[in-house]
Amino acid sequence: MKQTTFLYLLIAFVVIILLTKKKVNKTFMFEFLVGIILKHEGGYVNDSDDPGGETKFGISKRSYPNLDIKNLTRADAIAIYKRDYYQVLRIDELDDIRLAYQYFDMGVNGGIGRAKKMMLQALEIKKQKPELKLWKIYTDLRTDFYKSIATGAKQKFLAGWLKRVNYNLA
Repeated sequence: MKQTTFLYLLIAFVVIILLTKKKVNKTFMFEFLVGIILKHEGGYVNDSDDPGGETKFGISKRSYPNLDIKNLTRADAIAIYKRDYYQVLRIDELDDIRLAYQYFDMGVNGGIGRAKKMMLQALEIKKQKPELKLWKIYTDLRTDFYKSIATGAKQKFLAGWLKRVNYNLA
């Protein structure tokens, strides 16, 4: 069996286990989630329509003006994600990997402040409608947010944003 095929099967197996158990091994969760985020973010991009400007592995010049983005390594990006996003958002305190993914990814793609504000909104909705799943509420809020900002030049990013949001819904 090819190494890539084996890797995809292993990832699928782990995802199934994690989604069915819902409780997550905390040491594994960061590595798993950052791998998904790096997959979505890709490599070096300098799109004039992207408010982040020059970006590599999702780390933008706008957020890190003193960083040499073009020469950023994958390991450096992972360290930034852990220190400035994962730990700040306290992702390891979440037991549901679907919610952990949505919250972490929103922090990366939409900003820490927006991710936190959206979590507070989701928790408020959950109080009013306890039968709803928190991860689903958060996902719906993300979808609505991206649709609301996809105007003008940003319209070209909508499909990618929604793909990220819907990643764990398949």
